[in-house]
Amino acid sequence: MLIMMYHLVHGQTGLVFCRPGDAAWTKLENPVLDELSPYKSSSTLSFVDFAYFDGKVFALDRNGVTAVFDAATLEVIDLVGIPPGTTNFTTKLFGSGGEDHDPDSDRLNYLHLVALPSKLLLIRVHIKSSEPESFDIFELGSDDDGVSWCKVIDLHGGGGGRGNKIYYVHESQIGDDSAAAYCYSLQDDKLECVYRPPEGTDCEYSAIPSWFVPS
Repeated sequence: MLIMMYHLVHGQTGLVFCRPGDAAWTKLENPVLDELSPYKSSSTLSFVDFAYFDGKVFALDRNGVTAVFDAATLEVIDLVGIPPGTTNFTTKLFGSGGEDHDPDSDRLNYLHLVALPSKLLLIRVHIKSSEPESFDIFELGSDDDGVSWCKVIDLHGGGGGRGNKIYYVHESQIGDDSAAAYCYSLQDDKLECVYRPPEGTDCEYSAIPSWFVPS
């Protein structure tokens, strides 16, 4: 188990965490250079999403690069490039992810790390006119260039049951009152809105894009 928090007050990495038995929070100090960034950035990573899996901390940066840390030593193990086919990548925290961002386009890609009990996934959300349109799923794999994200067609190797559906909470911007819950079927390639708050609802919460598994 690992508890992680992020805030810009902690610097460009922005990450602090604690493990069972820790007496205080630990700040991630590693000055990781974004060597894999398609925009050739030389600054340290500005992280926007995190996950803990199999003794490692995975941190997604504003350019779509994932840094992999050993949770015990905090040493950088790998830098994993942005998934192929990702276009007009943007983030809720920092906005545009790089030089190819088209501010006039109504289509965006968001990336989210999702740690399941048996695997780590990267979910790519295709947004059109501020609403989710479809999803792509990736798992860590290896190719001739090292570790990379490999696209997954079926999460369970067959069948189209509940395990091949994605339940996703989305809002067009952090803190607005348009947050809604969606169900996306990988088998049918269909997206259904399963909950949307009534019009005129006062916003007293922030539903940062999140995930849940139905019982």
